Amino acid sequence: MELILLKIAVFLRPIGSLEYLDAVFEVAGVAIFLLVVVAFLMKSSIKGAMVLTPTDILILAFAVWCASLYVIYPETPRLRALSDLGKATIPLLSYTLVHNIIRDREDYRRLLFWIIVGFSFPTIVSAALILAGKGVYWVSYWTGIPRWRGAYLGPHAMGHSMTLFLMTLVIYGYFLREKMRASGGLLKSHLAILLGIGSVAFFCLVMSQVRSAILGLLCFAGVLIALNNRRLLIVGTLVMSVLAVATVPYWLPWLAPEVVTMEQGKSTLEDLGSSRPKYWLHNLSLYANLPLDQQIAGAGLASRAETMYVAEDEVLDSHNDWLDLLMQTGVVGLALYLAIQLLAFKSALRLNVSDRRIFIALLLSVNLMMFVSNSYVWRIQVGHLYFILLAFIELSSVRDARMAPELLRPTVPPAPSSAGWQGIRRSGQWRSY
Repeated sequence: MELILLKIAVFLRPIGSLEYLDAVFEVAGVAIFLLVVVAFLMKSSIKGAMVLTPTDILILAFAVWCASLYVIYPETPRLRALSDLGKATIPLLSYTLVHNIIRDREDYRRLLFWIIVGFSFPTIVSAALILAGKGVYWVSYWTGIPRWRGAYLGPHAMGHSMTLFLMTLVIYGYFLREKMRASGGLLKSHLAILLGIGSVAFFCLVMSQVRSAILGLLCFAGVLIALNNRRLLIVGTLVMSVLAVATVPYWLPWLAPEVVTMEQGKSTLEDLGSSRPKYWLHNLSLYANLPLDQQIAGAGLASRAETMYVAEDEVLDSHNDWLDLLMQTGVVGLALYLAIQLLAFKSALRLNVSDRRIFIALLLSVNLMMFVSNSYVWRIQVGHLYFILLAFIELSSVRDARMAPELLRPTVPPAPSSAGWQGIRRSGQWRSY
């Protein structure tokens, strides 16, 4: 039952990110998550099947810490703080749930399939809206280039969703190839479908102009290629560099409009990256001046302003998940979250070579996007599915822990009986006949 509910949840999560469904799914998504939790706990209470890894212990500690911050900072907006509490903890807790629910690689592959089905609908609708000239978020005053949001609330929601979708397609293609080789299925037709929907997703990603999402996808592809074929990475990098230099006049105004305004004398270096240097310096200065107890516990959930036009003593949206964690959950929350990522990386290193490559690429690309944007901690639309994808790295640990103790003991061959065996020592081995 819990596996069926999980498939429903991952199917609805991408659809729930659409413009008119986002607010509804904030409630419905939590309800489905709680149903999965209840179903899993009921099964675990009967069969005693729950396994907690060291990463899970840290996840529970982080969840308790965030819940404590919600209580000790009653002056923060209650509804926003409760929303931030859910955004920060539900994806992580789903990691623990998923690796306890899925039993093998086939379960995981089927889960990926439903994620892809869920993503396909908003992807196709967004592309159709863009091609029809609808779904424009704004038109840049300086360059006159439109920025698109498709069927999503904004371009960032679409851009990060498309990057996660593309990475999911690659992971699913890897597991599908493995299955098809084993069963002799028609791999080319399946891969053609994945390539087609992936092309549509890439189109939506480019039209969103979300540079952090594009950077994350490039990192994922680069790491994956580097771990599989370094020569291909070198050749590909050289070709891409030549193409990038040759097409600068076309993509520069599209992806780096600040450079255009700097040439016009209307902006400075601090305005690069949508003014991220300004936001980072502002929040780091605020943090340095906080009292010791707030440096430890942060300024509280939902303490960041909802607008960029704030007073000098207000916390800005950092456009950096790591800095936002420091500002809102303090050094303790930041340390716990960092430790979770490090243990996840350690678990990925224990996988077989092929699995290891793809999940290390996923981990590094997402952590890079977290550093340059507010993407996977507070943006639950992608954070939730990311940690569900990542849960595979614990599958072998959980499988070993579930094995009966007698199966974990080394097998000792029975001693040969005098009636049925005649042991003759030859070349260091026993032979029977």
